[in-house]
Amino acid sequence: MLVKRERPTSPLALSVEVLRHQLGLGALSIEQAVATDWSELVGDGLASVSEPLQILRGELVVEVQSPTAAEAMKWATDRLIAECAARYGPHGITAVRVKVRATPRRDNFS
Repeated sequence: MLVKRERPTSPLALSVEVLRHQLGLGALSIEQAVATDWSELVGDGLASVSEPLQILRGELVVEVQSPTAAEAMKWATDRLIAECAARYGPHGITAVRVKVRATPRRDNFS
C-alpha cells in the first residue's frame, strides 16, 4: 500500500524537503520548487503579497492579498510562465489563475 505524502506547509518542512533534494535524497515536486523559488520567480515585491497555492493540470493557482496585487500578478503572468518553463520544463505550468484572499468583513455599526 502506498502512503501519500502531504505537501509541506511550514517553512521548516519545506526546508527539510529542499535539504533532501540537495543531498540527493529525492527530487522536489514542481509545487515545492515553485514555493522555494517564489521570490526569484515573481520578484520580492509580488512575493510579499502573494503565495503559490497549488498546481492543477498545469494551472498554477496563486493567492494575492488585494485586487491591486491581483492586477500586478496578471501583468506578470507571461513572464512567470516563461520563467517556470525555463526552470522546470515546458509542460509544468501552462497557465496562472489569480485569487484574491478573502478578508473578514467589518461592520461599522458602533
